[in-house]
Amino acid sequence: MDSATPPTSMHWTASHERVTAREPGVFRQLAEAVVFLSLAVIGFRGFIAEGYMISTGSMAPCLLGFHRQIVCPDCAYAFSRGTRYDVEDTILAEGQSTSDFGVSEYEETVCPNCGLSGINVSHVPRNEGDQLLVHKHFYQLRAPRRWEVVVFRHPNEPEQAYVKRVAGLPGEVIQLIEGDVVVDGVLQRKPLAVQRSMRIGVYDNDFEPLSDDWHPRWESIDADSQWQADGAAFQFHKSSEHHSETHEIDWLAYHHWIRRGGQHHSSVPLTHWPLEDRSPESFSPSLSFDEENRRLSCAGVLTNEVVAHLNDASSDDEFHEAVTLLMDKSHQGQITDVYGYNHPRSARQPYPVHDLMLSTRVHHLKGDGEFRVRMTDGWHWFETVFDFTSQEARLSVDNAVDPLRTALMPASLATGSGVIEMSVFDRQVLVAVDGEEVFPPLSYSGKEIPRADAHKPVLLGASGLDLVVDQLQLYRDVYYTPKDAGSDEHPILVGPGELMVLGDNSPVSVDSRSWESPTIPQSLLIGKPFLVHLPSQQEEVQIGSKVRHIRIPDFSRVRYIH
Repeated sequence: MDSATPPTSMHWTASHERVTAREPGVFRQLAEAVVFLSLAVIGFRGFIAEGYMISTGSMAPCLLGFHRQIVCPDCAYAFSRGTRYDVEDTILAEGQSTSDFGVSEYEETVCPNCGLSGINVSHVPRNEGDQLLVHKHFYQLRAPRRWEVVVFRHPNEPEQAYVKRVAGLPGEVIQLIEGDVVVDGVLQRKPLAVQRSMRIGVYDNDFEPLSDDWHPRWESIDADSQWQADGAAFQFHKSSEHHSETHEIDWLAYHHWIRRGGQHHSSVPLTHWPLEDRSPESFSPSLSFDEENRRLSCAGVLTNEVVAHLNDASSDDEFHEAVTLLMDKSHQGQITDVYGYNHPRSARQPYPVHDLMLSTRVHHLKGDGEFRVRMTDGWHWFETVFDFTSQEARLSVDNAVDPLRTALMPASLATGSGVIEMSVFDRQVLVAVDGEEVFPPLSYSGKEIPRADAHKPVLLGASGLDLVVDQLQLYRDVYYTPKDAGSDEHPILVGPGELMVLGDNSPVSVDSRSWESPTIPQSLLIGKPFLVHLPSQQEEVQIGSKVRHIRIPDFSRVRYIH
């Protein structure tokens, strides 16, 4: 038979059978793939990476332990609320229990965005902690660096893995002063990438409450201001002759208006206490009257209920005016180191935080005027000017005429829109547009005088142009609270081959500040976490007549760790 002759059907069938006999079946291919993948995973985990699940909240909100994912019923802001891994209905405070405070997490959850308290979370399922992939040989290639997150074993609990952030390196003397890390007398400053990984939300204007008792935190200063609220955004138009002709800047200010609670103090003048038969404390333990200085004072927010009782108890007009003024002032407080993740009473005391970061998107519509961002740390005022006439950006301090930094305006902002970030973390000014720093960092020294109480720490200004600002978000830095070690009186000496580590959730973290031996040997490092690969959330499913909660991956939180 000629080779070019088409095969008979019998020949074709025999040939086909010989070919298929050499190919593995589908089930065999699947089995081999599963075996190969298993071997690859075992090899990867055995020699390169290992997975760990976080149980506690000492690194929140960067890394979450067991928690509940809450949505505020007023402002719709989503946040994580910590819970103990070993007890489902309890507060977050390592080493403490419900009985320590006499209240469970179900009875006391506060929105970190709007301050709504008493949020009922009893119906919200508990999630397990973040799951990390840890590079086990990373620190065999190079030494650990400050601000890196590390996984290690503690000498007293070698079977337990810990996750913290490196604050002190071998041979250094560490102090925690006003919430900052000071090494050998020198303040340590975080680069922008680290700031982003550690920053903690203070207020997001995209989630403004709708309740009648809410007072907007962003407000214009001038009576004839051209700033107009448009939902969560603000529009500015140069139509005002007052501002466009005189080139006067029209300011929009952030007021840290506090809804309820707090431990800040407010006072107003009052010539006399008009109620002889009742003391101020009988109306509220936080209320007091100083006869010598003739001042009416309160701690925290003076509530509407207390104000109503005070006004009903006296017909004195001066007293009514003082009470109303005191109520208004009591809502104006400082930004403190509160964590929505924690129980409100898990911290020893709140600390004022001056290290802030603003992030906002600016849409330049038309005009050749200026857009400005002003921020204060309680000592200095820093101002970044984006000049659309000269197409340059300038950074100045305390209203000085000559700027300390000058650069070309980023192209994205000049031609359309850009996300502006400005921070005053660690006595350092950083300005970025769309993630790229506009100037080299500006470091500065503090002052001997106490910091001013900045109730309006951030301002946005405009003149001579039309623009829109949205995505207004204010953040704060981690404030490292003092404990037994790390304070001015008890600095920590890091020995050769050792590290000093801290948790981002400073009020409740058990770390170098409280350990009997405050440092850890580098030989106990497990590795460097590089990926949150399986954050989780709980989903309700109906199985027969019962409702069960199953764990499903939350892919929106999969991320790399700095």
